[in-house]
Amino acid sequence: MPILSEVEAGKIKFGAGRIHGVQAGTQVAIYDRCASKFVGDENFLTYANVLEVGEREAIAVLPDEKTNPKVKSVKKDSRLVLTAPTFGGNPISLLLDDASLSARAAGATDVRGEIRKILNAPNNELKTNRLVELTDSAVLQKASRANEPGAILRLRGGRFGEVFPDTSRLRLPDACFGKDNLFPPPDTEIYYLQSGADSGDRKSAPLFGRYFLAENAVAAAEEIIENIGIYTRQRNLINLENKNSSLNDRVQLTLKTIPIAVSPSCQAAEKKPIDLKTDVCNCADGKSAAAADNNQIPQNAVFQIEIKNVSNPKQDSKLYVAALLVSGDGKIKLLGSKDVLELTKENPFKINLYASQPAGAEMVKLIITTKPADLEGIAWLETADAKQRSKGASSPLAQMLNQSGAKTRGNTNLAPDSPNSWGVKTIEWTVAETKFTCACK
Repeated sequence: MPILSEVEAGKIKFGAGRIHGVQAGTQVAIYDRCASKFVGDENFLTYANVLEVGEREAIAVLPDEKTNPKVKSVKKDSRLVLTAPTFGGNPISLLLDDASLSARAAGATDVRGEIRKILNAPNNELKTNRLVELTDSAVLQKASRANEPGAILRLRGGRFGEVFPDTSRLRLPDACFGKDNLFPPPDTEIYYLQSGADSGDRKSAPLFGRYFLAENAVAAAEEIIENIGIYTRQRNLINLENKNSSLNDRVQLTLKTIPIAVSPSCQAAEKKPIDLKTDVCNCADGKSAAAADNNQIPQNAVFQIEIKNVSNPKQDSKLYVAALLVSGDGKIKLLGSKDVLELTKENPFKINLYASQPAGAEMVKLIITTKPADLEGIAWLETADAKQRSKGASSPLAQMLNQSGAKTRGNTNLAPDSPNSWGVKTIEWTVAETKFTCACK
């Protein structure tokens, strides 16, 4: 993409805009004019973040020269390429004015008040990192965000049985409602979040398949805010790419199904936790692990992700990976017992996972590095190493996951970074609506 101006006040203009898929928050990489390829660290100068977008042009902000002296070498004849679609994009627009809430009278007023109280509290991270903004339908319509993927969350309310006649779209609860009852009685008042424009269908799938009991406004508001926070981080992680890294081609991800079925049930007042080592049915007619059909995994099935180092003989064979699961039931989870796993050519990793409802898309994002990845500042990722991390530290990865593109792109003090500092590999699958069963051995 052509650079249209010399650097001025730490910014450059380049010749690509909205019609080319550029948006505020997009990351670009700038290479020296003599570069013949745009992968890896050779002739790399700096990253920049898009600040303003027109139809055919955009303006990007460069890091401070003190953190990256190579910024001084950026000229009009330097070479610019896109590396990632967004650093999380714009803040999520949260709507609390749905008609279904008005019909719930005092209870809905209380929960909306509690949500506003939490978001407006000093140092609330969703607000300070510009991850969420409260708005209303009229303002949103003028802002033309209705068609922006994942940009809108609506809070809605209703009676459980009316809103969710089909419980297959819901996640399995953390606790049962008495023996043999996974879900609450049909007349239970609940709240739920939905993503996207108002289609008028209040019975469509709720965000993460989750609902919130209306009996306690404070507890419901806290759970709602927690799930909004997970949603914003998932959104940032899903958009995380580094197309200019040569590390991406050094790791192979494959997905296989395993002839094992899991059957969650309520055996007492609380749901029995699922243990892949014991609560399984090894299928009598099952074969060995096999490739998944179009990466479709039926519910209750166990499947395996293999992470393999495929570096060529001329490359250092040792890599480090952080495998992050983005699940449809509202989780971001590091796979493995430690933050970072050492990956050699001789020892691939095989990780078994369980496909639980709700149906929908899931993925693993693999962060690839040649040295153990810096996860400082991501205290919400739970592993054995989590307690050792500082909330205040700001690794490049933490900046991209913890704040919106609107926050990131205004920051000229981004942590120093280069294409081969880290790579990203993604494997996606869909949890199907069908359930997997088999005769046990």
